[in-house]
Amino acid sequence: MSVEIIALFADWGPAVEAYRASGTDFYWDPFQRGEEPSFAEVHDLGGFKRFLRTESFYLDLEEKLAAADRERVEPFMRLIGAYSSPEDWKGYPADDIVTDSDGPTPEDHMFSMRPAKVVHALEVAEGIPWQAIEAACERLDLASGRNDVWTIGSYDEFAWILSTYIDWMKRAAEGGRGLIVLASI
Repeated sequence: MSVEIIALFADWGPAVEAYRASGTDFYWDPFQRGEEPSFAEVHDLGGFKRFLRTESFYLDLEEKLAAADRERVEPFMRLIGAYSSPEDWKGYPADDIVTDSDGPTPEDHMFSMRPAKVVHALEVAEGIPWQAIEAACERLDLASGRNDVWTIGSYDEFAWILSTYIDWMKRAAEGGRGLIVLASI
């Protein structure tokens, strides 16, 4: 099974209108014709199934982090939709394109951020305690059951995934755009 992770750096108003009209088909229909939506720049990461396991890896990792470090990581994880403990969502709005369009959340949709939230997420990302995460990863039993293509197997992989999200946010912020992340499964 192939998984594609797609980032859209989108002009927010037109993206919301397109989503309201057709859900994520605003991306998939032009994609089938070899085109891109006129209001978004597309970055196709290609097949990387481990992106879909960011939350489960973090849930394993969080018990190894000190409380102060968790307080610095979890806001970012929530913003990318990778920390879904219901009681912890207080103060974190729902997915922006879904909220702004009053539409449903489709299966191929990982998360989205309006331009202001992209900037906020970058500010939150500045507080990620990378060294504490690396030390916590060293305390995880990464050898057992972590060698299939679906699982994150090291600090380097986890850091690369988070850094990829941060790079996408920087790219969106530079153009004053929102970020929409899709997964084709």
